[in-house]
Amino acid sequence: MDRELFKKALDFQLSPKGRINDLTTEEQLDILKESIRVFDEKCPGGFSGYHNILIVQEELAELIQVLSKSLRSNGMSDTTGIIEELADVSIGLDYVKEVFGITDEQLHQARTIKMRRLKGNLTSESGYR
Repeated sequence: MDRELFKKALDFQLSPKGRINDLTTEEQLDILKESIRVFDEKCPGGFSGYHNILIVQEELAELIQVLSKSLRSNGMSDTTGIIEELADVSIGLDYVKEVFGITDEQLHQARTIKMRRLKGNLTSESGYR
């Protein structure tokens, strides 16, 4: 998406008037499912959602790129670019969950396990300290 167009849309969406245009979780899921269906029809080959997962990989690479640029510029970050790529990756994670049948509960429990491990690393002698 054009960066200036994205920035204008984001500024509007963050304004009180923009909140009216919010999509519900259900509406977002319907859009994801339709996108998977359309890509499956237009680009046959592979499993259902194959092409969407390729796009997720591209979005992850774009986030890595914008973060790398931020590191190279000594923290002078392109905050709008980071927000845009984080949004794309967030949508991509929803694609991954949908394509591979991963539930919110499974992801929540896996995240809890990882966060407990991180907490333990922060407090133990063998961890980060």
